[in-house]
Amino acid sequence: MLNMLLSCLCLGVRSLRIRRSPSPKRLEIIATATHLFQEPGKLAAVAQLMSE
Repeated sequence: MLNMLLSCLCLGVRSLRIRRSPSPKRLEIIATATHLFQEPGKLAAVAQLMSE
């Protein structure tokens, strides 16, 4: 439960930073991925999003 709360707090802080930036940005959430994207297929999903 605490881990989920900290993750939500971290996402909130990051989204605030993105909104304050003058350049266009977007925040994408990759479901069930951890911060290192070690789960099968998750790093490939990041690469796909970055190529768009």
